[in-house]
Amino acid sequence: MRQRSERAVPALAFRTIFAPTSADVLAPQAPVVALAEGEPWGASTIDGVPLEPEAISLRSARTATRPMRAWFLANALVSPVDGVVLSGRPRKVVAESLNTGMESLNADDRQAARLRRFSKVRPESMAGTVSVLRSPGRNHYHSLVDNLARVCAFGLPQLTSTPVDILYNGPLTPVERFVLDRLRPPGVTLRPLASEGLVRAERLVLPTFPAWRYSGWLPSWYRDRLREALRPDRPSRRSERIYIVRRRARRLTNEDELLRRLGRHGFRPVELEGLTFPEQVELFHDAEAVVAAHGAGLTNLLFADRALVVEISPTPFVFPHYLMMSLSLGHHHRSVLGTRTTRWEAFDADTAAVEEEFVTGLESLGDPGD
Repeated sequence: MRQRSERAVPALAFRTIFAPTSADVLAPQAPVVALAEGEPWGASTIDGVPLEPEAISLRSARTATRPMRAWFLANALVSPVDGVVLSGRPRKVVAESLNTGMESLNADDRQAARLRRFSKVRPESMAGTVSVLRSPGRNHYHSLVDNLARVCAFGLPQLTSTPVDILYNGPLTPVERFVLDRLRPPGVTLRPLASEGLVRAERLVLPTFPAWRYSGWLPSWYRDRLREALRPDRPSRRSERIYIVRRRARRLTNEDELLRRLGRHGFRPVELEGLTFPEQVELFHDAEAVVAAHGAGLTNLLFADRALVVEISPTPFVFPHYLMMSLSLGHHHRSVLGTRTTRWEAFDADTAAVEEEFVTGLESLGDPGD
């Protein structure tokens, strides 16, 4: 006789997204708590910038950062592997558990298949209050800008009285460990789970992501704590001119030519994968100028001091993650655009334009250059 299992969550649930606003899926005692209002900015600072079409909504943003809230969900299903939350009847993906939009699920059939597979197994019930460490985006950018910010939000006054277990599957990354060792709020307990299966949470607290999609502009409460806790306890030497080497997607096919040009100005190539995270922090802390193709390594601009940034895009558009981050930190950001149709392809950079943007950037900063 075949053993009866719980009915699977319909496949449609993984492709349907909703904001958790209906009262029947929220804990009645505290459905939502305001944590921080969005910080003011002048949207005109990106007027005229040829933004990636999906990022154009940033022009109409009323604040530089998202108003940050914490949702309190009752009886939600949670994936500790990637932080995807299912709630409501029928089960749907909670929008605030995703940090990169619909493509977080739709672009990876393996992820949807995994969720469907584990939804057929009776979820482990978890009493008390829990939250999640990760989200579908887990690269260097999303770890620092999105995921770890949510954990640190439990140090904000509105949540300090909420003891919470942070669920995750798989070992902590070196970045997660380094940041959490220094910034984990009191009352937060890290709870690793061996199983990749879904968890049924009695009470889930889900802080929203603090940055707009496509933007690395972080709220000052998190940005300042991050920089204070992680940077060396000394002034920046502002002596490093670095070019970030990429070996995977978005690789420059004429990198040797670019390095010859940049070498005349004292640049050296750096492969960040060969450095520990503390070494990366120290390198960027001392950076005077950074040249790189658009990529997660530029997240380390969080630790630089008034740097000149020349970002190379493979497409005719600016993906504004690091433009926005630079604006928030006082860096001088300049862009060199390409001709490719997607941001994932290997591409030739206009090496003369990169050199010109660097030289012009130095002049605009009052530096005579070389």
